[in-house]
Amino acid sequence: MKTVFHLIFVTLFLSPTISNAKTGIDFKNKSLEEAKEMAAKENKIIFVDAYADWCGPCKWMSANTFPDLEVGNYFNEQFISLQIDMESEVGLDFDLEYGIDAYPTLLFLNSKGEVIKRYSSALDAQELLGFGKRVIDPTSALSYQLKKKIDAGDMDENLLSEYLAACIEDFEEPDNTIVDTYLSILENKSKTDSNFIAEYLIESNSYERDVNNDLVNQYFDKLDTSTLIEDEPFTVFYYFQQDLNAPSTLYFIENYTDFGMVWGEYVEDKLGILLVNATEEIKSGVIKKEDLYAFIKTYSEHNDVDYTELKLLIDEILDDEY
Repeated sequence: MKTVFHLIFVTLFLSPTISNAKTGIDFKNKSLEEAKEMAAKENKIIFVDAYADWCGPCKWMSANTFPDLEVGNYFNEQFISLQIDMESEVGLDFDLEYGIDAYPTLLFLNSKGEVIKRYSSALDAQELLGFGKRVIDPTSALSYQLKKKIDAGDMDENLLSEYLAACIEDFEEPDNTIVDTYLSILENKSKTDSNFIAEYLIESNSYERDVNNDLVNQYFDKLDTSTLIEDEPFTVFYYFQQDLNAPSTLYFIENYTDFGMVWGEYVEDKLGILLVNATEEIKSGVIKKEDLYAFIKTYSEHNDVDYTELKLLIDEILDDEY
């Protein structure tokens, strides 16, 4: 009897409390203009989750990140939160103003609608919580603290590297001057010690900087092609090798299947890049058609591909180019 009474007590008094409790981010059913008015009145920042119904990472965040209790407590206190379906009429208007080109895109706006921060990717609960806290207090970010040391004159290579890594962790755009300073240090080291060339090339590419072509050539001159399938050599090859007749390129197409087993779609991508680049070089007179034909013949011989059909495809591409 006591047990039955206990169960009734739990059902009547505890269950409603649990079922009515709200956790996670409280997204407001309001327009952006209404959110701006609220933000101005309450002296808050607007948080926007720009999503699409079909987007897997968006669904993942809705199921795992936004319902988190700690995230909800912080965001509900600090922000006016909105979710906008980018394929709705409201979303299309929002896209025109903010240029959303990836989902999810997370934006923090001031009461005038100006972007404070934005980030395009899914975040877990702790990542989003940290992001939100850095929006409220930018000085709490490690990248901010390290930049203060650099701005004070400390140009130690390790400090610069630590700052750039912190920018990634903080979802912060790095200072371009610091990026260029760091890459200059790596370039100078590479000129005297080839062990640093790959690091210089990969870092330069990640920050979309032009590279020293002499160092590119030096890297491939020293490369043992049997190591090309490994992480560092393949990364450099993927981004920088365009020569159809280079030993590394020939090794790549002669062992194409093996590379595919390790690198998957990147292998098809690289082959496509080589072919497209070759057609451009034919068009500009850098190489002749025969060079490309010889390349695809070697590729077909090692990969059980019909050369005649592949040549016809290449000819169609070339005909479209001219």
